[in-house]
Amino acid sequence: MNRSIEKEGRTLEEATGNALKELVAKLEDVDIEVLDDGKAGFLGFGSRSARVRATLKVEAGLGEKEVGKGESEPLPAEDARQTQEMHDEEKIFDLGQARELLSNLIQRMHMNGTIKSQVRDGQGILNVIGEDSNLLIGKKGQTLDAIQYLLNLMYSKSTRKKAHIVVDVENYKVRRVKRLQSMAMEARDKVRQTKKPIAIAPMDAQDRRIIHVTLQNDEYVKTLSKGDGSLRKVVVIPK
Repeated sequence: MNRSIEKEGRTLEEATGNALKELVAKLEDVDIEVLDDGKAGFLGFGSRSARVRATLKVEAGLGEKEVGKGESEPLPAEDARQTQEMHDEEKIFDLGQARELLSNLIQRMHMNGTIKSQVRDGQGILNVIGEDSNLLIGKKGQTLDAIQYLLNLMYSKSTRKKAHIVVDVENYKVRRVKRLQSMAMEARDKVRQTKKPIAIAPMDAQDRRIIHVTLQNDEYVKTLSKGDGSLRKVVVIPK
């Protein structure tokens, strides 16, 4: 039976953080159910704590299949297919409501920003612009990833519908993808010239997949993933 706990906090972020701390787990290793969004109240009156239920997944790191030495890391094609199937089932989503939820979430974090919304390739995208952008992004985009995760939980709870809404800040995710694609092509060119493998600095699963996808159909090189945990990296090798 999976381990499950309930935790409270002044905000959803704090309640989630309290649960992760007790479980000694990362956000991607648990399923979070929002039990109560909480209420800020006025001058301390009428406030109510936010409450979540956190359940450890059956296996740690379900977002990425483990790959043995010398094996190619799975590409996100399956994830993309599942995401598309989800959109086929839930093509209608209320981006206005998602925008309002995100605005409230940012305000609870005592930050400000203008939210611009758009639908691209059937996917809802909310892009936050403002002076607090660096704080909203966080180290290596970790805060931004957590905000997106919480927003989708809140949206699903309030609408009873599943939808994967992308949250970005100052187009950070777009810039990150372009930077990783450029990094992949630089490694590819060096491998082609030297005929020797090149290891790219360790990065998380999401970033590694971008490297893999960029080079998956390349004529001259292929990619592997090696290492464990935070030291896992992509190695570009000649074909």
